[in-house]
Amino acid sequence: MDSAKELKTNLLSISLLALFAFLVYSNSFQVPFILDDFYWIRHNSNIRMNDISCESVEKALEGSFIKRPLAKLSFALNYYFNKYDVAGYHWVNLTIHIFTGVFLFFLLRITLALAGGAKPDDQKFQQNSALIAFLTALVWIVHPVNTQSVTYIVQRMNSMAAMFYVLSILLYAKSRVLSRSTVPRNKPHKLKRIGYITGCLLSGIFAFASKENAITLPLVILIYEWFFFQNLSFSWLKKLIFWLLGFSVLLVIVSALSLGGNPLDKVYGSYIRSPSLQHFSIIERLITEFRVLVYYISLFFFPHPARLHIDYIYPLSQSLAAPVTTFLSIITHFFLLVLSVYNAKKHRIISFCILWFFITLAIESSLIGLAPIFEHRTYLPFMMLSLITVILFLTLVPARRLSIGMVCILALLCLTGTFQRNLVWQDRMLFWKDNLLKSPKNPRIYAKIGDFCFQNNQIHQAKSYYKKALSFKGDYLQAHMRLGNAYLELGNAKKALSHYEKARFIDPCRPDIPIELGNTYFQINNWQEALKWYDEALKIEPQSTYALYGKALALSRLDRPDAAIKHYQAVVALIPNNAEAHKNLADLYVKKQNFKHAIHHYKKALAVDPENAQIHYNIAITFSYINKLDACVQHLQTALKINPGYKWAQTALKQIQQKQKELQ
Repeated sequence: MDSAKELKTNLLSISLLALFAFLVYSNSFQVPFILDDFYWIRHNSNIRMNDISCESVEKALEGSFIKRPLAKLSFALNYYFNKYDVAGYHWVNLTIHIFTGVFLFFLLRITLALAGGAKPDDQKFQQNSALIAFLTALVWIVHPVNTQSVTYIVQRMNSMAAMFYVLSILLYAKSRVLSRSTVPRNKPHKLKRIGYITGCLLSGIFAFASKENAITLPLVILIYEWFFFQNLSFSWLKKLIFWLLGFSVLLVIVSALSLGGNPLDKVYGSYIRSPSLQHFSIIERLITEFRVLVYYISLFFFPHPARLHIDYIYPLSQSLAAPVTTFLSIITHFFLLVLSVYNAKKHRIISFCILWFFITLAIESSLIGLAPIFEHRTYLPFMMLSLITVILFLTLVPARRLSIGMVCILALLCLTGTFQRNLVWQDRMLFWKDNLLKSPKNPRIYAKIGDFCFQNNQIHQAKSYYKKALSFKGDYLQAHMRLGNAYLELGNAKKALSHYEKARFIDPCRPDIPIELGNTYFQINNWQEALKWYDEALKIEPQSTYALYGKALALSRLDRPDAAIKHYQAVVALIPNNAEAHKNLADLYVKKQNFKHAIHHYKKALAVDPENAQIHYNIAITFSYINKLDACVQHLQTALKINPGYKWAQTALKQIQQKQKELQ
């Protein structure tokens, strides 16, 4: 293909991929925050970037038990430009998805061309590389299962890692093709190759900085080199033993640094601290994953929206024979791996695709104690399943137009399914009820519907859903906490305390539980008991601003102003823009007649919350104590401008103005 025609083909393909991606996700831009979006974005103060500086970037990269710095920085930049307008976040996610699809298209073009030269019967791959690459990227880009990686905002971590993962392999392939070309080895040629290799390394680092499962990238590149540049030569592999050992050592070191210690300890520890609602052993999870992988494959070929949901309670395998599908699944995977090895010389594209599927799932579908199944884990693996599907259609259906038409029908069905799935994502209540229909024994879904009811002041309904969650899992900590909140809102402090205490029994190391106990005792005016629980929270997390603030409030009620001041100072040192803490601290300084410090903290509070009539009133009264009547009048007038019905401010303003007249 001449360069002009190739350029035209590439531009047309890119345009169509972007167009179809936009069409299929056009109804996703107002999808609200869901599940982990709240932890990573909505409630994460670290990503609230108000200026682009070293300090704000450093803060954005802190405050999470998982590294993923590049993904966190992207959330911070989204906040800088969009605050909490979800449309901006969805635009970024869609852009990442489009770029990933485009990079996949170019990677497949190169790969198919390389495979086409391996065997005379496969010359059709080379001749039709643009068509096969486009159809594959199209099927993948509109596939309904990918909604969990694109529409679910926080899974940008997953899609961003995949984007850099594919880009890294693409740049590696381009550098190797360039090294084999017959063009003169001049300086521009060398610089171009150096640029490709540098881009490959940087993309790999960026992929790992987005999500840890990108650690499999070097292995995929190695296999890519062996399949498509070394003609599956075993003698070449023997020469790499030293490098493979070195890579293995590097992998252990990187894993240790990433996990923060001994990788084996972390793997075992993941089962103790697993966020999954299911309890399972290492063996149970490992053998269950064989069935999960088969389920993933079934989702690819039958991705009806009725089969898709975000929070599975997947039945565990107790042994190889319980259920019997465990053993059958193991046999299936063994057969696929043997097939990939046996047919590597004849059908290396198919063999490579099978290995890609298993390798890209290896981290999240092996020994680590994560929840057994999530659809977003298929984002990378399904790329090569899409390629296998397109190749099979074009190979097995003799009529070329018919085979292409069948692939286009498949893409259209996927497009329709994705659009329908995004309609469910648009409404949080509809989303959770849809998940409830598909997983009626999942306690987390009942708890999430309860949260929705609670946020809409439907407290009794929320209480019912929390109880339902506990009927399926009696030690569900979050349900106990939420039910405690519901009882507290209904004025039943005794039952609220009961559920908080049950939560504390389940996990005595969480600081938020004693904080809730402290808040409850504070609400019923038992300040001494509240103080005890705030101290318990501070033993677990010494710099918990919630515990420090609660303790300061309790100390104030117990008439211990000096101790209260000390704890308010600790709060504002940690969170300088906490207006309420500055205001309360100023009130205590007024009580101690330290008016200078009081005014200082009132001003700090007003800098954060300038429309707070109460603070304007308080600072006005403080100015009156030191006879700064003009400043007093100014703040009283501001308070009345904010709240014209503020009677105390009206009375105080009349008195101060009368005093000013007398002084004149």
